[in-house]
Amino acid sequence: MIQSSGDEIFFHRSGIVAEGPERFKDGAQVTYRVKSTARGPQAVEVALSDAD
Repeated sequence: MIQSSGDEIFFHRSGIVAEGPERFKDGAQVTYRVKSTARGPQAVEVALSDAD
């Protein structure tokens, strides 16, 4: 995933809540929480934004 700052953050489909992964398209606006892991930051609790 690319954050609004332009930085990349790791994202795994298991981090998606509510909507199924097939509903996420390139460029979709999402909300998420950042979790610190041994491999670096990871996006979790990912959901489509109300703006989409």
